Amino acid sequence: MDTSPPFDWSTLSLSRYPRRERELLLPYDGGDTYLLAEVAERHPDAHTILILGDRHGALSTALAGRAEVTMYSDSVLSRIATEQNLEANNRTATIADAMPTQDFDLVLARPGKARALLEEQLHEIGEYLAEGTPVVTGEMVKHLGRWVTEILERQIGPTTASLAHGKARLLRSTRDHLAADPPPWGIYEAPGGQELHNAPGTFATSGLDLGTRLLLPHLPEGLGNARVADLGCGNGVLAIVSAQQNPQASYLLVDESAAAIASADRSWHAAFGDDRDVSLVLGDGLLEVDPGSLDVVLCNPPFHAGHAVDEWVGLRLLEHAQAALRPGGQLYLVANRHLHYHRYLKQVFASVDLLESHPKFTVVRAIR
Repeated sequence: MDTSPPFDWSTLSLSRYPRRERELLLPYDGGDTYLLAEVAERHPDAHTILILGDRHGALSTALAGRAEVTMYSDSVLSRIATEQNLEANNRTATIADAMPTQDFDLVLARPGKARALLEEQLHEIGEYLAEGTPVVTGEMVKHLGRWVTEILERQIGPTTASLAHGKARLLRSTRDHLAADPPPWGIYEAPGGQELHNAPGTFATSGLDLGTRLLLPHLPEGLGNARVADLGCGNGVLAIVSAQQNPQASYLLVDESAAAIASADRSWHAAFGDDRDVSLVLGDGLLEVDPGSLDVVLCNPPFHAGHAVDEWVGLRLLEHAQAALRPGGQLYLVANRHLHYHRYLKQVFASVDLLESHPKFTVVRAIR
């Protein structure tokens, strides 16, 4: 790496998404800065660039002025962030709804936490890359485990590590037409025998998580023709078990992960075929749902933003639930005990009942 100054982020107007009033975190990190320096030094003539997992669109926005940029992320929140940052800087790039099926001069990747998701994405794009195509992965050193190198060598080809720079490191790979198998979908049974299908990278891919197990026995019955939402649906298990108990109810399954929605779609149709209508939405929580239009919300919320524990991520979904429920509507929630979501619920809901207490989790019902 040369000794030239790092990219001047102050030349761009960038923000994270979702936005909060007092945002303390930047929409880029040392991994983004290192990747931009890599492009400038080693790949200045790259005409078409694919960016995998651009978390807040910083890379896409910075590079959109010098190349034809395509960005793909499993997260719809990352797609929204990229779209907003491109618009704020009057720049243009392609935000793909699915993994592109074409060749690129250069691929840049931010790996994230989900190992199987990264491997699935590299396998998909690897089939279309010409031999010798460079794939450069950038990440903060503290998050860059040996597993990333192993995946790159399986799916792309020979991989070498750079020196650390700004607490980040690059992994440089070259496509050599390796014929590696993609990671498999996970399949297991929910209580009651229902088969659940899980795309690579979906939450609880190999088995039902403890929080969901605790919530399932408390799902409401006798809902009639209620409108029910599974907020942060993952593989759809909460909605599927509830739908089996409430044959007249209608269901909305929402998640910000494309892999989760694909999993929920396959799991739902394995349970009901075409006999039950369902709405599956890749979106930002319940923002697009009409206020007061839901009778029940089921939720096992996330509490991470990338690698960091962030209570606000779940609180934001609870705000969505409160707004979308009708007066008298019910929220059924399981959450890690240390997050203390019940404090917020008691402020904005008419009543909150503790349904089950566990050393690690609480299960509550909140009535609007």
